[in-house]
Amino acid sequence: MALKKISFDLNDYPKWSEINWLRYETLNSVDAARNLIFMQREMIGKAQNQLHKKIKSSESENSQMDRDMLDQYLEHLYGIEERIAAELVRVASVSDVSIVLSIFESKLKVICDRIIRDFGGELPDGSNSVIHKYWKFLRAFLDQYIGRVESSYTYIKNTYVLRNVLVHQDATAKEEQFNSLSGLKNIEIDKFEQNYYVTKIGDGFVDELADKIAVFFTEVFKCLQMKTNELLDQRKA
Repeated sequence: MALKKISFDLNDYPKWSEINWLRYETLNSVDAARNLIFMQREMIGKAQNQLHKKIKSSESENSQMDRDMLDQYLEHLYGIEERIAAELVRVASVSDVSIVLSIFESKLKVICDRIIRDFGGELPDGSNSVIHKYWKFLRAFLDQYIGRVESSYTYIKNTYVLRNVLVHQDATAKEEQFNSLSGLKNIEIDKFEQNYYVTKIGDGFVDELADKIAVFFTEVFKCLQMKTNELLDQRKA
């Protein structure tokens, strides 16, 4: 029986020694953020269920009361707790967005710093946004290998507008910011006079954002492998 000849394409393997470690650390951090957010949702859900059971129990125990009187009584007992629970959901959703984007920002910086250390280059001038500087550097470095990375970045960039509105503007967006937010799914925005108020951030939004960031970095490492293999081959030539 004839043996099959096995051939290997060395370009299928990374020649830059940093890539495997960077890939592992980056995607592991995204997964860790997902797990943290999931645990936080579970804790909040349990707290809400416990409060709901307490209200239902008090309602049942005092069912002989007039409905208006009962509502006032329940408001007296649990009104503050209900408002705190609602605020907890809002604060947690802002925290979720910040956690995921902080992972994106820190890992993009680490990747670019490693590239600069091993292949040279410097961050471009002319932008007040640190994240945009790193993106411009990475885009220029990858050059023709940019692939699907560009489209993933565009979505993530627009979510930074949302993060700034939530963290720095008390969830109140200006009209030009609303134009960037209007394409995002699973968030609710109400208009009043000249302002736009972000009233809800659904779990689906945070989940999709984490997925987009994972896709972004997965594509980045595919492109980085091709680019760095090419550069290292040129050094050997």
